[in-house]
Amino acid sequence: MNNRGFTLLEMLVSLAIFTIAAVFAVGSLVRITALNRQAQTLQSSMNNLGFALEAMSREMRVGTDYYCDTGPGGSGITPGSWTFSGSLPAGHTCSINLGNPVATAILFTTADVDPNAPTCNLINAYWFIPSSNPQYPNTWSLQKAEQSSCGQPFSKSSFHAVLDENNTHLTGFSAAVYQDPPSQGYSFVYLRLSGYAGTRLQDQNSFNIQTSISQRITD
Repeated sequence: MNNRGFTLLEMLVSLAIFTIAAVFAVGSLVRITALNRQAQTLQSSMNNLGFALEAMSREMRVGTDYYCDTGPGGSGITPGSWTFSGSLPAGHTCSINLGNPVATAILFTTADVDPNAPTCNLINAYWFIPSSNPQYPNTWSLQKAEQSSCGQPFSKSSFHAVLDENNTHLTGFSAAVYQDPPSQGYSFVYLRLSGYAGTRLQDQNSFNIQTSISQRITD
């Protein structure tokens, strides 16, 4: 009876081939996992941005008296220094360049009314200010404030973030607010947001998203 087995050389060759195949398989699995994590991070960020811009569009389209403020006296809005008295002045326009953003507030009269004063419409404000998160320097925070009664003032404490700043990081924005006379009714806002999604460097994805919001013309 002739019993044959594997020689040492055959076993070494087989082991080498198996090792190479395993390395390629594990590498592919790691890459697929990383890509999937990147895709999920970007999708979450896009959902967050889309929801914020959709909410802004819906509110502004039925609003009036668009007002843009880059700081009282031209000093620029800085955290804690800007206060809005609660009485929206005549419309004011602005145009902020993507490459040179400055702290900016966009205010407008909404379609909502004060329950205690049905003839008085409430005011909302969106505020772009430098982020105070030390983990992400040179990024911006998009925040919102809403009046609950006519004449209510806004200050820094009135605002809350509308973006998940742990996942969505704005590195720049441009904004243009054009307020035509009420008789014409063609006021509109242009917004462009750029930045990146993700916390870990290997998971980050850049984004650049823009929208235009025009005032709805009433019959």
